[in-house]
Amino acid sequence: MSSSKDFEEHNARAWERDSSIAPSEAGDLDRPLSRSVTISNESAIPPASQSRIPSQSPPKVAGNVATAAAARRAQYESANGGNRGSSSANDAFSTPNHHKHSVYPPATRKVNRNWAEPPDLEKERYKKDKTMRAAQEAKRNKYLGIPQNQDELPGTGFYLWPKNINSKDEDNIGNHPRDLFGINLEKLDYLRRAHSVWICWDDSKRCIKVLSQHAKRMDVDIPAAIRGIRQAVRNANAEAEFASPIYIVVPPSGKMTSIIKAKTTKEGAQGAAPVITSLQLSGEALSEGDQKQWDSELEDHRNKNFATFKEHLAKHTIRLAPIVRWMRMRVHLGHLNIRTYKEEFGRTGLGFSEFVKMMANPRTTSTCTFDRQVDGIFATGLMQEIIESPDIFCPKESRFSMCKDVMPKHTLVLFLETNAQTVRVEATIDYVLSSADQAGGTGGWDGIYRSYKVESDRYQLGTTFAYYNNTRNKRAQITTIDIQKGFDWTLEIIEDGTFPSIPSQVMALMESAVSGKTVHTKVDDLGLPYPGITLRPSSDLQVGGIVLRSIYEYQFKESEYVVEIAIYRRWENHQRAHLKPELQSSVSLYHRVWDEQTASIEGSTDERKWDRQLKVFFNQEHQIGGLECFLDRVTDIQDMLARADSVGRAQSELLEDDSE
Repeated sequence: MSSSKDFEEHNARAWERDSSIAPSEAGDLDRPLSRSVTISNESAIPPASQSRIPSQSPPKVAGNVATAAAARRAQYESANGGNRGSSSANDAFSTPNHHKHSVYPPATRKVNRNWAEPPDLEKERYKKDKTMRAAQEAKRNKYLGIPQNQDELPGTGFYLWPKNINSKDEDNIGNHPRDLFGINLEKLDYLRRAHSVWICWDDSKRCIKVLSQHAKRMDVDIPAAIRGIRQAVRNANAEAEFASPIYIVVPPSGKMTSIIKAKTTKEGAQGAAPVITSLQLSGEALSEGDQKQWDSELEDHRNKNFATFKEHLAKHTIRLAPIVRWMRMRVHLGHLNIRTYKEEFGRTGLGFSEFVKMMANPRTTSTCTFDRQVDGIFATGLMQEIIESPDIFCPKESRFSMCKDVMPKHTLVLFLETNAQTVRVEATIDYVLSSADQAGGTGGWDGIYRSYKVESDRYQLGTTFAYYNNTRNKRAQITTIDIQKGFDWTLEIIEDGTFPSIPSQVMALMESAVSGKTVHTKVDDLGLPYPGITLRPSSDLQVGGIVLRSIYEYQFKESEYVVEIAIYRRWENHQRAHLKPELQSSVSLYHRVWDEQTASIEGSTDERKWDRQLKVFFNQEHQIGGLECFLDRVTDIQDMLARADSVGRAQSELLEDDSE
């Protein structure tokens, strides 16, 4: 076949395809085709009104196709100088975008948009998985409603709700179940799903009914669900329990003086007395006879403090055991701030007995606060002493061979301002291992104070949690005042509630702060590196503050208590994140067992088996020494902080002398 004949058939078929008539508006079929066939070049395209054939009877499609083919052939010959067999022309028209390179305008094709889009192709395995997931979801939601024909079900159980709101029944909180569990008791959905039972309120009988359709399992499912309801009620009682702090004064050993008075203060509220931030022994030394009497009473004071500590902690842990949400138990070192005190104590101080009585007075204790902030030089000094004590300490995580190799755990904390409250969002930042890390190398201290080497320089966002507010609920608090050592400590049990889900715009904000390309370009005033933070908040999110928390964890080799040194870098808002942060630090102590015992059991029927002897916290199989060993480890950290304090003061004095 000749090239001209092939070209003719090709264009005729293309024109027939492009000029197919679509049934759209009424009367369209009576109109002629709107494509002109007399265009000589691209610059001479007439307007649509000039390119239409006068309206007559509807033309035949085949005739128009032949006419169009002839016109295209003539147009092609004109554009290519009469060379009908040019291969370049055929190549241009045969490309998918031949209209783009053609001198002839593309035909307008009318598309009917009313037809449904065809479904995506699904593989057989995907279809089976989709069907299975739908069946599982239907099974999970089966027991969330109210069953039909309740009288015909084989098993029914009842949880009687107390009528007397003044009853001393431990399960009674004086509320209607709908106020406690929701209008449809939706907070008990996990029990419905776990035990395959219906749970509903019977107003006439004033009870919660538990219904089962499984005759073979109802003797197990119904009692288990009732135990879960009882646990949920006790959880509500426990959540109403707040910390009643207690303050224990450690008796000084060795040479005792007659007076305890303020050592450092800071400005209080307007018109209020100064806030006492630390204490000291003052006055004359005791006489020889008084000193002997004090030494003889010293052991009794310590035994009394030990019994008070154990009793108070046991009482509160038993009360908090029904709480199903996440809790955390920690010891923090710092200084007690005393805001309300006797006028005599502010002027001249008090004797030991009078000071103990003052710290038992609710007027004094109600305004006391514990300051966890420790000077950064103390924190890094403690870190250095731990690194230089390999016979006592080891890394908490086995992936580090030595304490100097320990790298921090970074957490980004954002405070988002909303109309209702402040929302705290926390996201862990994970290391993206470099080639050196994968080969076994890590960053770490090089043995020189304030010098740190880092090889891993990339990060990525890890787990993200959102909390309802910035204030964590303290459920238990025991504060020990140690005048002689200069550092107080407090044991706290806190409880925090998380959001069930995190909005997408919040997740996008967190992801904008840290990415796999973040590098160690920042070094704080302590000489410690940290990942650079760059936030891009949207207009509907207001960032009230930014904190980057870096935690270094070391472990006592024998007792396995963990020392947690935290460095906090704070910025007021995201616009200032490129500037040097405000630095704060803290020192804490805990045991792995504590985290295991206070983990969340929400959505399950598990119970916390805490005892009054505190064995679950201090006397597990792999724990040694019991409560006494715990107190000894706290004393060790106090002594190390005191030494770091003296070293830091000496260094400060040397710097002052050099500057002079």
